[in-house]
Amino acid sequence: MIASARKLHLDCDFDVLDVGSLDELDTDFDVVFSNACLQWVPNHERVLPSMLRRLNAGGVASAQFTESINLPPHIIMRETACEPK
Repeated sequence: MIASARKLHLDCDFDVLDVGSLDELDTDFDVVFSNACLQWVPNHERVLPSMLRRLNAGGVASAQFTESINLPPHIIMRETACEPK
């Protein structure tokens, strides 16, 4: 997606970063975007405020959380993991 965005929007800069390391950056952003990954990242109470602190004035944060824990594949994985060998 980032490669496509770079080709389509030559006037914008795109970076792919580890959301857990946002506090280590020395720059802020106009847009912070996360799609279907934050549910796998621990420490939401630290990570989400960190994302918001990285925004320039008037910036936008967008995050999509996938609620898949109760879908059949996840149920089957949990049941299988609890079965004796």
